[in-house]
Amino acid sequence: MSYEDNIQNLKDQLEKELDWKLSEKSGTKMAEERYQELRANGKELSNDEAKELIHKEFGFDVNEILILDYVETYEVNRHHKLRVKDVLSDRRPVYAASDWNYVPFEVRGWQYEMINSSLYPYS
Repeated sequence: MSYEDNIQNLKDQLEKELDWKLSEKSGTKMAEERYQELRANGKELSNDEAKELIHKEFGFDVNEILILDYVETYEVNRHHKLRVKDVLSDRRPVYAASDWNYVPFEVRGWQYEMINSSLYPYS
């Protein structure tokens, strides 16, 4: 067994030992499949439209809102350590109805997702 093969074998064993699983507490709260369904049936919002919607729904100052265009999913191991699993780019704000919408955004360094007109902290 070569040196490189041995290193890869040890890395694979470590991955198995750490028991990485998708984190339900960190990262985006909207699955990619659900987002794509919404996007296929809804209207993509401009940043200004998304900011106005966030302002109307939650009262954040329009000038403090930064619309995000990506989110991440995380994995957690048996020691409760997190790592990024996927970066989901092109996560633009989408609106289909008052109870079917999505906007990832940041206000003063705090990140949130509006999912179906509910506010979720993004951590």
